[in-house]
Amino acid sequence: MFGKPFVCALAYLVTTTALGCGTGDGVDDSASEGGNAGTSEGGNGGDESGGNAGQEQGGNAAGSSAGAGGTAKGGSGGTGGANVGGTTAGIGGTVAGMGGTAAGSGGTAGLNPYNLPTNRPLLIQPLGDSITEGKGTEQEASYRRPLWKKLKAAGYNVDFVGSRNVQLGNAPPFFKDYDPDHEGHYGWRLSEIIKPENIEAWLKLYTPDVALVHLGTNDQGGGSGAQILANTETLVKKLRADNPAIVILLAQLILPGSAGQSFNSMLPALAQKLTTTTSPILVVNQQQGFTSADTIDGLHPNPMGQEKMATKWFASLMTFLPKP
Repeated sequence: MFGKPFVCALAYLVTTTALGCGTGDGVDDSASEGGNAGTSEGGNGGDESGGNAGQEQGGNAAGSSAGAGGTAKGGSGGTGGANVGGTTAGIGGTVAGMGGTAAGSGGTAGLNPYNLPTNRPLLIQPLGDSITEGKGTEQEASYRRPLWKKLKAAGYNVDFVGSRNVQLGNAPPFFKDYDPDHEGHYGWRLSEIIKPENIEAWLKLYTPDVALVHLGTNDQGGGSGAQILANTETLVKKLRADNPAIVILLAQLILPGSAGQSFNSMLPALAQKLTTTTSPILVVNQQQGFTSADTIDGLHPNPMGQEKMATKWFASLMTFLPKP
């Protein structure tokens, strides 16, 4: 919803699904391609261990050298580290050499390990194919609606961004109670998404802080898992060219075919290879626990499947989003 002027500029297992149809006519051809995608769960951040470290080490230092005066300094050190995360908060307490209790509590409260902006809405890009776009019907709103509701219920100030706010056939969303902006393209392949006239043009309209990527389902019909993986690496580079500090969540495909299974199995290693402290990559295991009973037609998630996907995205986001 916000444009470029409003924008500032990992790996956990989780999974997602994206399925689709032909690019031009909006008719889903992924069924013939045997494609489906997966699910995952997010872990917890490192705030607790960092806090404990700050408390234990800082507390010991206070007892051995500083006495009561160290409490104030240790607390200040912990607070300074809080914005970086629990580990840094703990170190802050140790460096101050005093007052580990304040440093420890500061670490727990400082969940924002990637220094995401806190002075404006966090820009989240849902990026994918039909699984992301959905249809303008009650049964196929897509995972975006339950995810938006979870984020708002938890108090997060977020803004979904994308070049589209309609669904298949340019139909308006059936529900009006969520942010409809997205970058989902019904039936598109990842190989189409990464073309300069597509992803690079879209990113001129906005700069996301976080990307939720579920792509590769429609590439399964004529491509290998290795090719989907290579195209995913290209996508990561293009996202980083727009925002070098973007946090990227890559989903393992729901209900994958053979090429998708290969892609899913290789994705964690790619994420480990590409992740950086500046631009972390997290893998979301959308495949796990997702079955054909979670779909409308064997491909596209029904409300139960959409809820499963939203829960996986949300769990991963909770490991690093700044505290509301």
